[in-house]
Amino acid sequence: MALTNTDNTVRRTVDVDVQIEASRAVRAWLNTSPVKPCIVGMEYLPDDYGCALSVTETPYKVRQYINGGYLAAYECDLIYRCIPATDEQRVEADELLDRFAVWAANNASKLTITGARVKRVQRATPATLTARYSNGAEDHTAHLIINFEVI
Repeated sequence: MALTNTDNTVRRTVDVDVQIEASRAVRAWLNTSPVKPCIVGMEYLPDDYGCALSVTETPYKVRQYINGGYLAAYECDLIYRCIPATDEQRVEADELLDRFAVWAANNASKLTITGARVKRVQRATPATLTARYSNGAEDHTAHLIINFEVI
């Protein structure tokens, strides 16, 4: 499958089975972190408190190799939902999520994706408040880019 970028270049997506394996592996790996705010779910958050991994773009091929292998990018958000009572707690939520994202970037070697070799995990954005809800809950989000090779 191909996706067209805003600059009209074409991105080739990775096979669906690779996408599924990458999501499972990334979520399991994130849940090994000693600095995670709570257990990380996949694409779902309760109304008041939780963490989720959200795939922000279908994993795509960055570079195709002559032998049929490729370098791929998996872009995702780490989302932490909480109900802060003060501005200090709001800042602490960003700090906690930032520590989690930094842990991810520093522990790429511990991420194992079956059939692939992880090259790099990049914390692409610092944690920031991205949504507020009527019950007082807020989503704080940090963006990660994970590069892996399929040979």
